[in-house]
Amino acid sequence: MSCLLFFGCSVVTIEDYRNPETHELRQAIIYGRGIDKLENEVVLVPNFRTFTSSFPVRYSSLFIISETPAHVVIKSVTLTDPATDLKRTVEVNESFELDRELRDTGVMSRSAGLFGSLSESYPHFEGAKNLDLTVKVSINGGPEKLHTFSLELVEYTDMAWPT
Repeated sequence: MSCLLFFGCSVVTIEDYRNPETHELRQAIIYGRGIDKLENEVVLVPNFRTFTSSFPVRYSSLFIISETPAHVVIKSVTLTDPATDLKRTVEVNESFELDRELRDTGVMSRSAGLFGSLSESYPHFEGAKNLDLTVKVSINGGPEKLHTFSLELVEYTDMAWPT
């Protein structure tokens, strides 16, 4: 109550697309928390936190992290609404050098923009309860591999502060 009276903040409901397997790692990357040892040479972490109508600028990205320097090429990404089978594929064909440490975590990090406000892909997926993301990637010159992530629409409440 004092928050509302003295600071003008309010409680808001926020929608967020989360991948259950990478959610905690995504939160650690976004909020600068400690990152435990990674299970793979390079880990892909979808960030669709701002891909909902809860945010005025809607976009999505893919965090690419590694404990050692690495070279990653994202070939393409496909977003699918499993309820309607609507698919959108973007040919990315972009190289990323993982050579910068993420805020003294000991982890190398880059971020690749995917679907968003400058893309025509977003309106077709508005309100989807679940989304599937497939990323075609090559790591350190190796063969192309597909990584698939299931994203679930989750609602939560948070404090909104005036800007």
